[in-house]
Amino acid sequence: MKSFYVLNILVLCLILFGCQHNSEIDQQLDEAESLMLSAPDSSLRIINHIPTENLSDTEQKARYALLKSMALDKNYIDTTTFDVLQPAIDYYLDHGTPDEKLRTYFYQGRILQNREDFDFAMQCYLKAKDINDYTDTLTFANMLVAQSNLYFRSYQIDDYISNNLMAANLFEKIGNEHYMQVGLIKALDGCIISNYKDKADSILLKVEDIAGRVPEHQDILSSIKVMHLIKFGEESEVRTLLDSLSTLNSYNDEIKLNMALGYLNIKEPSKAKLMFESIDTNSDIVESIKYLSIRPKIFEANRQYEDALAALNECFIACDTENENISYQKTTVAEERHKLEIENLSQIQDRDKII
Repeated sequence: MKSFYVLNILVLCLILFGCQHNSEIDQQLDEAESLMLSAPDSSLRIINHIPTENLSDTEQKARYALLKSMALDKNYIDTTTFDVLQPAIDYYLDHGTPDEKLRTYFYQGRILQNREDFDFAMQCYLKAKDINDYTDTLTFANMLVAQSNLYFRSYQIDDYISNNLMAANLFEKIGNEHYMQVGLIKALDGCIISNYKDKADSILLKVEDIAGRVPEHQDILSSIKVMHLIKFGEESEVRTLLDSLSTLNSYNDEIKLNMALGYLNIKEPSKAKLMFESIDTNSDIVESIKYLSIRPKIFEANRQYEDALAALNECFIACDTENENISYQKTTVAEERHKLEIENLSQIQDRDKII
């Protein structure tokens, strides 16, 4: 009997000893985390010098995995495999704090985006967006921006606008006017595409208000203001603008598309068609909602009604396909959430029975 107790004590000691963290590595991870925003290159260097064989348990391995994934992302090193992040996924999604779950879902989504697995990336972001009681405002805002890019790609422009406005508000709260301006410009772009004049005017005022303090975005701001004028300006203003642009020797595809829309608005369909046809068909812009929605208007204005109908049908099919994908993703996340709530309720009931 005595030997049985001794054996139990030994086993307990081994378990307790095995659960202890390597305190030296904890200190290194603390330092890496503290440098993550101010000096991400130094943060990654510290993490890379930690011998992975010395990581003591699943929790420490999960923290190492998450911090390394964060450091890689902050250093603009895109990854397409889960070799690094997997321990964090395995541990934090079941046992993590709201912030740890948020970060894990975000970086899981980033990897899936890099792999162009957009459906599963969206599911990760939907789950991250569903997390309550988080304190990592920066990661949540970055997640909203990443998710908005998927919304834009899948023609969910209202969600694209909403996410970027929400992100801009969060960036403003943490004092990051640089990313706040980016969010506002993206939201403004969405409002122009969707013909939301009042909202676009309101956002443009905010964008111009902080433009002097955030000079890095002057080029894109100038482009978005041109888009705003072409979409909502008086005909005389649009004509004056297009005359000034026509003196330029070359344009990028975004400007060409804006000019084509401008010529449509001032009822010069032949010029609109000429400008539209000069767009590189191998450019990414030809897959955008903006391009697909303008194309049938170009044909219709030039009395090419069969082509207009075909182009309109192509636009509808693309939109419907993406709408179905988004609906499926949201339904899947909702079902998983409901299943989790049922499991939690069952655990509470079992506990109450024991009590």
